[in-house]
Amino acid sequence: MTTIEIELPDATAKAARDAGLLTPQALDRLLTDAIRRRQAADALLSVADRVAEAGIAPMPTMASSDAEALQTSYHEAGHAVLALASGFTVHSCSINPGGGWEGRTHYRNPLPHLQSDSPKLRDYSEKVIRICFGGECAERRWFSIVQKDRFLHDRCEIFRVLEKLSTSKRIKKAIMCVLRMEAEVIIEKNAQLIYKIVEELHEVKLLRKGRLQALWSDYGAKK
Repeated sequence: MTTIEIELPDATAKAARDAGLLTPQALDRLLTDAIRRRQAADALLSVADRVAEAGIAPMPTMASSDAEALQTSYHEAGHAVLALASGFTVHSCSINPGGGWEGRTHYRNPLPHLQSDSPKLRDYSEKVIRICFGGECAERRWFSIVQKDRFLHDRCEIFRVLEKLSTSKRIKKAIMCVLRMEAEVIIEKNAQLIYKIVEELHEVKLLRKGRLQALWSDYGAKK
């Protein structure tokens, strides 16, 4: 066993500790996930090198519109998976080929009438923020860049939700950091489900509540 020491801002450390992310088990899981992604990337680069050495012609480059559609599919799948994992009803998940490959994930608020400073407000707000991070985390998991317009839209929604919480800016920043880490873990655990959603979105452009729930039942990581 190896002992390591790290320095974190007090607020970040407290928020991470409260979320259970500073335990040896949680840190081991996060590091293992990061190592797995690095190894996968190294493996792909190794294959590319061997293909080049063998003189095999590269595959045709994907058309930009197809690439954008695929990235949009991963983004919306990320939102859908985080919503399903949060216990929300996801009515639809779609990509729009006629609108610059924009996408939308429509989910129902399970607590539509929250009182100000309600004990349930913090829990609900954290779920919504994780859902917002889901699209970005899925894009970063499978692509080297994030589409700017979607990124800004999701961040605006995150800041809108954070405004409802009665806490300092420093604590809000720490909350964002922790929730983003949690979203990354959920995305990684549900990689197979995201593959299935993307595969079907790429074919039919729209998945409705029944199909999304069926995919969650078959492939979703419940723990």
